[in-house]
Amino acid sequence: MGQVVLRFRKVKGSTDLGNVANHNSRAKVLDETGGFKGDPPEWMKNPLRINLNEGQQGKRDDSIVKAWHRTVSEAGLKRKPQSNAAMGVEGIFTATKGTFKTASEWKKYLHEGLEFLDKKFGHDNILQWNMHFDETTPHLHVIFAPIVRDPVKGNRYSSGHFLGGPEGLRELQSEVSEKVGKKYGLERGVPGSEKKHTDQSEWKSELVKKEKELDKREELIKLKENDLNKVAKGLLKTEGEKTVGSIINVFRNEVIQTPEINKFWPEFFKCLPSFVTQIVQDVRRGLAEDRAAARNLQNQNAKNISRSR
Repeated sequence: MGQVVLRFRKVKGSTDLGNVANHNSRAKVLDETGGFKGDPPEWMKNPLRINLNEGQQGKRDDSIVKAWHRTVSEAGLKRKPQSNAAMGVEGIFTATKGTFKTASEWKKYLHEGLEFLDKKFGHDNILQWNMHFDETTPHLHVIFAPIVRDPVKGNRYSSGHFLGGPEGLRELQSEVSEKVGKKYGLERGVPGSEKKHTDQSEWKSELVKKEKELDKREELIKLKENDLNKVAKGLLKTEGEKTVGSIINVFRNEVIQTPEINKFWPEFFKCLPSFVTQIVQDVRRGLAEDRAAARNLQNQNAKNISRSR
């Protein structure tokens, strides 16, 4: 049975708010006609389904900042927001992957989620909303100005009170499951789940981090290969001289006769290159396995990031 998924995060400053709005509206991906500005980004797993997206598509990143200032101004707050206060609260509503089979089913479910959030947190507090079908699992983003509206005590700006703290969030999970999820036979989400939606900037940051780790491993592998080449070139000269000295001592101790020595040396030097080559190949094989392991780690991290979207 599928589960209702509802998560929240605070968005700090105006730059962050603009970046989140940019990502959600696809402002950097779409041109004025609604077409792609270039190739679809790698994080967009289903670009052909972008026509199913809904909400404020293609808006400029400064529009949400202007909307925030307008909303705060019209709210008639008892006191101005503190300088370190979050500028927005983003809610992400969806269901576990594969819950619905068709786009129309997803749309109906997500629109009910939008209606629930609209009533719960106030229509006047919504700065932007978007539905995405172009990623792995369809989902809804709603960005609010965290204004607690009270006709008796007056309106105040507080992201903490807006969400109700940990207890309020737990109650909210139960409420959305009861009022929305139950209609679709969905269970309540797992309490205390640490799963989160990874947006474009976070996805890119994670990937860059893993790329840097991979580059470091590649650099170490190259250093090992350089050392290996130096060893391979000096092996016949240095180690070979030691080996020859040891063999001569054996000859002396065993009192090996000249005819035997004459037959031995050609065979010895005939086998020595293949012996050294085998050592070099074994070491290189180990380095290749290290490189493959690093690549697999990178691919797995990229898959994990995309699954979390």
